[in-house]
Amino acid sequence: KMPMQTKVFISHSTNDHAFVDRLVKRLNDDGIKTWHDDVNIGVGDPIPTSIEKGLNESQFFVAVLSKSSIKSPWVETELNVAIVKSVKKEIVIIPVLLDINAEEMPSLISFLKGIAFGDSNWEGSYLALKGNSR
Repeated sequence: KMPMQTKVFISHSTNDHAFVDRLVKRLNDDGIKTWHDDVNIGVGDPIPTSIEKGLNESQFFVAVLSKSSIKSPWVETELNVAIVKSVKKEIVIIPVLLDINAEEMPSLISFLKGIAFGDSNWEGSYLALKGNSR
């Protein structure tokens, strides 16, 4: 299980904010801190600096992968930084698959097992995500 002081960086496309809001609320309700741009970057803040700070404070990197996020330059940039950090054992990457399948995952993380989220298996997927984050 995720320790209470765990912080999860959530990388996503703004098009997936409804899913991200639900995920963040559930993680926060379970005592797990999250970092995501909607809440943690204020107006006028330098975005790259804020993202770097968020990544440095997080133990887990949840990549919310969807048809729109896999085309997002921001998500790609965050993922590239996370990959470097994961090689140095500083962060654990957990791919979350929304409306794509494993074959469509970015090639740099295609070796990782993703967790597919859908309306029918949301709860089971959430518990798998939480269980993997330890």
